[in-house]
Amino acid sequence: MTRCQQCFGELSEFAVFCPNCAQVHEPDLAQLLNLTLGDHYKLYRRLGRGGLSTVFAATDLQTDSVVVVKVSDPAQLVRRELTYAIDAESARNYWQEMLERMRREAEALTGIDHPNIVRFFDTGMIGDDLRFVAMEFLRGRMLREELDARGRLELGDRVYTENLGSEENPCRDDGRGFGGTLLLKADIINRHTPLSEDYQTEVTRPSWRAPIHKGDRIQITGIYKNAKHAWYTSMTHNGAYIDEAQPPKGRCKPYLVGKDRKKRVRQKVRTRAGTTRIVKRRIDPTEGVPNRDWGHEHDTFCGTKFGFDPCEPPFEAPPDGPLASNVTIANFQYYPGGRGAPGDQALPPTVKQGNSLTFFNADQQANIRHSVTTCKYPCNGRYVSNYPWADGRWDSGTLGYDAIDGGTPDPVSSTPKDLPVGKYSYFCRIHPFMRGEFRVVP
Repeated sequence: MTRCQQCFGELSEFAVFCPNCAQVHEPDLAQLLNLTLGDHYKLYRRLGRGGLSTVFAATDLQTDSVVVVKVSDPAQLVRRELTYAIDAESARNYWQEMLERMRREAEALTGIDHPNIVRFFDTGMIGDDLRFVAMEFLRGRMLREELDARGRLELGDRVYTENLGSEENPCRDDGRGFGGTLLLKADIINRHTPLSEDYQTEVTRPSWRAPIHKGDRIQITGIYKNAKHAWYTSMTHNGAYIDEAQPPKGRCKPYLVGKDRKKRVRQKVRTRAGTTRIVKRRIDPTEGVPNRDWGHEHDTFCGTKFGFDPCEPPFEAPPDGPLASNVTIANFQYYPGGRGAPGDQALPPTVKQGNSLTFFNADQQANIRHSVTTCKYPCNGRYVSNYPWADGRWDSGTLGYDAIDGGTPDPVSSTPKDLPVGKYSYFCRIHPFMRGEFRVVP
C-alpha cells in the first residue's frame, strides 16, 4: 500500500485517484513487470511509452505466444502543472472517458482477422483506474532506425507503398523502399510554392496493376522534407481498388498493361562524368503520375520570390512587457503577448534566461486545442496557404484534446530554460491566424 500525498489515506498499488479526497496520482507501471493480467498475459518487458499508454511485451500463457499489452498511462494527466489547472472531478471525468474509449475500440476490433489490421485479443481492468488491451505482437524497427541504416533519403516529400507479402511467403526486399517490394513511389507536387496547403500527390497510371494475394501486408511510409515544418503526426494515407474477380499475375512486383507495357519515354539520366543526357526507357510502373490537371481556383499564396505579395507587412516592434511566468490562451487569444490583445496585454511578456514561460490553454474546457509554435520574427503576415512556417526553435505540442482530432490531455507547456536571449514570435498550428510574442532577456 502507498499513501495519498494530499490526505495520507491508503492507496491501492495502481490507483490513479485517491478514494478519500480524489487527488490524482501516477502509479508506478514498472511494478507491472512479471505480473499476470487477465489470468494469462504475463508481462516481461517494457517496449515503450506514448502520450496515453505504456506498452509491454507479454507471454500469453494459454498459447505460449508473445503478445503486446497496452496499459493506460495517466502520466500526462498528473503532471504537476496540470493538477493546478484542472480540478480533480474534471480529471476523473476525462480519465473515465479515455478508459471507455479504449474499451469500445478493443471490443470493436476483437475478433477481426485481417492481414492489414493489428489483431486485438482481449481487454480488462487493472484495479479500478487502469485498463489494458492485449494485441498482436509485430516484429520490425522504427523509421528512425531504418533511416539510420539506409542513410539520408533524397529530398522531397514522398509516399512509398510496398508489398511485404505474407508472413509465410514474404515479398523480396528490393532495396527501393523500407523492407518490401516497391509498388508505388508517389511524390508531392506543389502548385506554386513549397510547404503549402495547395498541392497534390502522385498516383498510379491507369495501366498499373499489382498482384495481391491473401495474407499480403501492404505497408505505407511517408517521408517529410523538413521536420521543423512538419505536422506532429504523420498523416500518410493511400487508397487502393482491389479487383477480387481478377486473379493476380505474379507474386509481388507491379506491372503495366496495354500500350504502356512496351511504351518508351524520354528520361534525363546523369552520366558518370556528371553530365546529363536524354535516353528512352520503358516506363517504370512504380513511378507515380499527377492525379489531375490544376484548375483555375487555387489557394492564396505569399512571397515575392514566387511572384506574390510579401508575406509580412512593415512591422514596428513593441516595447518589452513586464516579467511574467504564465501566458493564458483564452477565446483564441494569448494573454499577455497576443497580437491584437487589448491595451498592455499586447506587450510581449519577458522571461529571464534560465527561467521558463508557461502556457495554459483555458479553451481546453470547450474541447478547443491550441499550440504555441515559434516562427521567424516578426511573423506578422496573414494566414495563407504557405504561411506561416514553424522555425523549429520551440513548439509546445498540441495543448488540449478533442474526441475527433485527438491531441493530449495536458493543456500546459513551458518553454525550455536554455532558450537563447532574443525575440520569439509564434503562432497556433491549429488556428494559424492566432499570433503572439515573448522575449528572453539576460
